[in-house]
Amino acid sequence: MECTETESPLDDHELLKRMTLNPGIFGGKPIIRDMRFAVEHVLGKLASGDSVETILNAQPNA
Repeated sequence: MECTETESPLDDHELLKRMTLNPGIFGGKPIIRDMRFAVEHVLGKLASGDSVETILNAQPNA
C-alpha cells in the first residue's frame, strides 16, 4: 500500500509501538525501535521540510 506524506498507513498506536526507551541508548531518549535513530532527530528533519522518503533513504537499515 502506497501512502502520501499526509497519510499514514499506521495509526498512532502502531507508530508508538515502533518507539522504545532504553537508558543505555542516547541517554534514554525515545528511539525508533531496532534503528538507534532518535525520534527527536526524525521530528527535526520533518519540521525542516525533509520528506519521509528522504529520511528513510538516508538510513542504512531502513
